[in-house]
Amino acid sequence: MKKTIFFALITCIIFGFSCKKGKSLSEKRAEERAAIAKFIADSAYVVVDELPADTLFAEKVYYHSSTGLYLNIENKGESRKPKVNDKVYFRFYMRDLSGNIITRAMTPEESRDASSTKFGSGDIPAGLSEAIGYLGTDGAAYAIVPSSIGSTDAKSNITPYVYEIRYIKVE
Repeated sequence: MKKTIFFALITCIIFGFSCKKGKSLSEKRAEERAAIAKFIADSAYVVVDELPADTLFAEKVYYHSSTGLYLNIENKGESRKPKVNDKVYFRFYMRDLSGNIITRAMTPEESRDASSTKFGSGDIPAGLSEAIGYLGTDGAAYAIVPSSIGSTDAKSNITPYVYEIRYIKVE
């Protein structure tokens, strides 16, 4: 009986001290939302919940989609928008909210070939794919992509990223 109580006490102590006192997922998501809101406020962006009818955005106006994507279309491009299974070519910068470039693939000097993917295949983050879907060939946009629709790394670290996107062509 004494051994059972002793082992139970030791087990409680070990598990009690070994528990990580980290933040919960909901706390991390709340911090992410607050960081995005601060980034938007500090940048003096205006957020709208309806896509402009002509898809022409004023400077610093971002559309907030139902998925959580924030999008500013700089140039809507030609009329040809990608369809599911089209091969799309695009270039981009991916930055954190502090402006640090995480991925640099905008010019041929930075990345010899434009990135390409089969549109709608899930090969690129959902937020990036959604942003490209609003553009026609030669279109350009800025997107704030929350972790929930971001890359695997963004999802695991609950980190939002800002993308500057140039949609090159579709095949």
